[in-house]
Amino acid sequence: MGAALATVLALTMYSTNRHEQRIASVMKQHEHHHVRPDDLATTERNLLLRTQQGVDAIVHSDLHGKEIIDDEILSAVVLSDVEWSIARQLRSQSERRKRIESSPAPGKRSQGVAAELLAAVEEEQRLTEGQVRTIAEYEAHVRAAGKELADLAAARELSHLKSELESANPWVEAAVSADAASLQSLTQVRDMAKRIAELAIFPEER
Repeated sequence: MGAALATVLALTMYSTNRHEQRIASVMKQHEHHHVRPDDLATTERNLLLRTQQGVDAIVHSDLHGKEIIDDEILSAVVLSDVEWSIARQLRSQSERRKRIESSPAPGKRSQGVAAELLAAVEEEQRLTEGQVRTIAEYEAHVRAAGKELADLAAARELSHLKSELESANPWVEAAVSADAASLQSLTQVRDMAKRIAELAIFPEER
């Protein structure tokens, strides 16, 4: 029994090690195709986390996938491309920031050059922050429109219940039948979706 148990444990450890090795191998193969927040400086890490949280909230929102917004505009592919572009911008900025800050600057001249280089990174990052804010604004509109349409859909379901009618898709009916005031949040979502689709994509490294 003891020998059998030892054999099972050995096989389990071997299988676990092989699994970990495969994961490490895949990570190595794709090390240039992902950006881990922990690899970034604090400022860039916080911006990346904000971007990821915003994209996740949009993709998993009630509006996404309910045929309410054009799939071509509000697609996970577009959001993924924008997220990846922002991530690469932040990685580039973080790497340059670390190199500048770790370079010797013993005197006024070298310190002046370092300050200029950091200022250039900060200027570029302001543009990236604008894209991150666009994602956050988009997510806020999606959340607001989702709550509003959920309320309209619930109202329609209750109305149907009252009249003993069933609704095939109360969300779609709510979006179609909503008055102009109610549609304002949905219009804002569609406008923001177009802005997201038009964001400049950071070029791939070669």
